[in-house]
Amino acid sequence: MERSRVPAALHNPYQMRRASGALPVVLIVVLPVAAIVAIAVFAVVILTQPQAGDGQSTSGTGQVQEQPAGDDQPPADRSEAAVRAAATDYFDLYVAGDYGGSWDRTAAASRELVSREDYIRVHQLCQPLVQGIRFEIKTITLNGDLARLNVTRLIAAFTYEMVYENDQWRMMLSTDAQVEYRGKTVEQVAEARHAKRICKGDPPPQFSPSPLPSYNPQPSGAVVSPLSLPGT
Repeated sequence: MERSRVPAALHNPYQMRRASGALPVVLIVVLPVAAIVAIAVFAVVILTQPQAGDGQSTSGTGQVQEQPAGDDQPPADRSEAAVRAAATDYFDLYVAGDYGGSWDRTAAASRELVSREDYIRVHQLCQPLVQGIRFEIKTITLNGDLARLNVTRLIAAFTYEMVYENDQWRMMLSTDAQVEYRGKTVEQVAEARHAKRICKGDPPPQFSPSPLPSYNPQPSGAVVSPLSLPGT
């Protein structure tokens, strides 16, 4: 019959006390090392997070959140780039013949002068003489909720204004167009434009040359006064 094996430490009380006494020593050594490792890992995590600044902040989940721009820079939708984008959209629609789309992008004050249907009808009765030629925005001047644009088309130069309303930039009808639409019917506006011969298909304007001054040669030997010659 085999005798059960008993660890030697159980037969020797001194060895049992020696083994149990080593446990506190191990804990004293391991715990500080673990704490140092934990602090190092935490420091690495903190340093690798995006810094809150330059328009960014971190939420409780560690995600980066954009902050509004400072007072020294206008918001993106009020910037010069936003004005240029809105104006380009308006002009491109107008050049393409989408007059309803261009009317949709005009300011409220302009839409009060002429309805969408009348605006489209006017351009049907008087198609622009120049079509397919794009507008080129030269300069933009911002003044709060107003923007002034210097625009060229071929060799002609124009000035337009845009107003910021309902969180977007909208085009104002030109001063001449406002005068045309104010208190007039669609037919009257179209008739006035045809009279200016600015509609497609209109005959070119007729220019009557000024008559040249008559010149009567003087008889031979006569004295000619310089005041009697043309151009003097």
